[in-house]
Amino acid sequence: MTVGPSIPNPEDATRLHRIYESVSKNIERENALISYRISWSIFLSAGILAAETFMASYAKDHYPDDPMVHLLAQGTIALLSCLAAYFCFMSRRGVKVAIIQMEEVKDAYVEHETSLKALGYPRPYGDPHGHRAGDYNAKIFPIALMILWCVFAPLQAGRFAALLFERFPLRAAVSKESQYTKA
Repeated sequence: MTVGPSIPNPEDATRLHRIYESVSKNIERENALISYRISWSIFLSAGILAAETFMASYAKDHYPDDPMVHLLAQGTIALLSCLAAYFCFMSRRGVKVAIIQMEEVKDAYVEHETSLKALGYPRPYGDPHGHRAGDYNAKIFPIALMILWCVFAPLQAGRFAALLFERFPLRAAVSKESQYTKA
């Protein structure tokens, strides 16, 4: 077999093939991890939202006159919203780590790109600019969900506080004279 000037020798070709396969598999793995992490943030957010809706409607429909049930349901809803914000934060963190790892894998490809192209291997991750745009979208989605939950949680906690103070009002020390003063 004749080896041309731009084509590596057989030993180098085997080594480059292994590098290419490793880069391709690692990029696929990191893409799958990003997809799983975003999917989990969506599924957990949807599940928590469904649970919150169920609790609120159940308390309203089955215990319309029991303020303690409404208080407990609202407190649980506020805690679930905080939990959802945490899940989205962890999803964002996981996506960020996977993107960093993918960049390191791409660097391994770029280091050998000329030799790999001479052997006929295509780039294993598509257009670099398009890939970066996809990375931005992957980073932004968990942040958007996290912001949504970070807005819901204080609103729901405020409703819980209002119900709590309605049920257990803070009473100022008032003398009997001031209670019965003329209007």
